[in-house]
Amino acid sequence: MNIYIYTVQDTKPNECVGILDTYTSVNFTKSFQDCGKFTIKGNFTPEARTLLQVGNLVYINPRVSGIIETVDFSTDDKGITTYTVGGKELKGILDYRIVWNTYNQNVDCGSWIVNLVGENTKGNRKLFTTVEPSSFSAPKLDKQVSYVSLLKAVSDASKAKQSDKKMNIGFDVICDIDKGFTFKVIEGTDRTFESEHPYVVSRDMDNVSSLGYAESSKSQANIVKVGGEGEGSERKFATAGDDSISGLNRREIFKDSRNTQSSYTDSAGKQQQLTPEQYQALLQDEANSLIQGREISVDAESIVTSSEALDLLGSKVSLIDRAFGVRTDDYISEVNIIDEADGTLTTITVGKGLAAQRLTLPMEV
Repeated sequence: MNIYIYTVQDTKPNECVGILDTYTSVNFTKSFQDCGKFTIKGNFTPEARTLLQVGNLVYINPRVSGIIETVDFSTDDKGITTYTVGGKELKGILDYRIVWNTYNQNVDCGSWIVNLVGENTKGNRKLFTTVEPSSFSAPKLDKQVSYVSLLKAVSDASKAKQSDKKMNIGFDVICDIDKGFTFKVIEGTDRTFESEHPYVVSRDMDNVSSLGYAESSKSQANIVKVGGEGEGSERKFATAGDDSISGLNRREIFKDSRNTQSSYTDSAGKQQQLTPEQYQALLQDEANSLIQGREISVDAESIVTSSEALDLLGSKVSLIDRAFGVRTDDYISEVNIIDEADGTLTTITVGKGLAAQRLTLPMEV
């Protein structure tokens, strides 16, 4: 694996200062709806010290690149000096900006994200050479956000559950050495068992050498109540879930959302007011997003190349095991590329958080 190091000027790579050939391991995570990170370790040389500067760009390919945030040097008791470099994948530069004012739109989710990024990365706040318009149809998103990290705002919006259509939307920042940084929203494709081009992991297909299954109800919530603005009897509430559920099957949670207000200042500095119906819909969307079923975790070992894994990022795939009576359809949320002396190991993660299902993929020598 070739690791190129560039200096950065404005919104594009500037000068290639060299190729890092002293590394002993690379661990690079690409995320679909969040921001992944990377770690590079190796032996100290004067050349490595010159290349590895905070703020420089690590470039492996247009989809696998990031900015160096930390550089640590350490000398052991034998006098051997090593380095550890850390940073985020390139979309981490969204964390350099905040949502400067209150942003509120009721448009399709892809356009909501693109407009938010475009509005907060222009002029002397510019981050990208290009902010690509959304190229696919998506459900509407009626969401208000203000004065938070732009990365968090984009990540939260991409995860917002849509009631009218189930769709997976992510985002990425692509690095073109000549043209600069491009922000884009991306759609998760359907690669489940019934799709035209399925991606299935199953022992029945002889593409799994090991598999484990676990189920948990620790975070289950099927009745959600959200409290918005107001005091006492004037306070606004929204509930989600099937209220007929009873007994031990009923799992209730409450979310305090007083910070979600019906009045806000838009990007032009004008005071805006949501109608009671719009505000109630805002609370209802939040309540719906907090419904959480039982968590299923599946660990499987399969075979895929690093390039194929990157192409699968965001895709909805099927994990099937007849012995356990399990079929899981979920999205690939992360791709992890590890390069060490004995080869390259690629892993893909299906699902998120405690519900994540880890597919560990064998070494590519």
